Amino acid sequence: MLLWQGYVFAPVISLLEELGYVEGVDLIAASYDWRFAPLALEKRDGYFSQLTKSIETLDERCYGRGVVLLAHSMGNKVVSYFLEFAKKTKGQAWIDEHINLWIAAGAPHCGAPQALRSTVFGDKFGLDHFVTDSEADMFVVCCM
Repeated sequence: MLLWQGYVFAPVISLLEELGYVEGVDLIAASYDWRFAPLALEKRDGYFSQLTKSIETLDERCYGRGVVLLAHSMGNKVVSYFLEFAKKTKGQAWIDEHINLWIAAGAPHCGAPQALRSTVFGDKFGLDHFVTDSEADMFVVCCM
């Protein structure tokens, strides 16, 4: 299993380890630098090329059953880009052979409608103790 790691995944990693997965053996994290566009990640770090190799290694360790990708939020956009990268560089047959499943948790595939709500109505995103109504309304004025 391949995880996109972050503080959100700490409980998930713990649970998977309780189920017998071993980090670095059949469970790895593929964190990414969210400040960069996917193309820049590949150009600067060879991120997707390295990820391809990691998936091949994991799949081999898992007896060729395919790897499960689990991502949260914007990590799903990275997975989506990765799958397009893999298709272009390795072909659909590579994806079919090495990827068993993609679990997209909290994926913003349809955009981020909450951002629009905030812009139009001054939503405070549950930060009522830190953001006053006037500050939330000010955000609406500034963004329109």
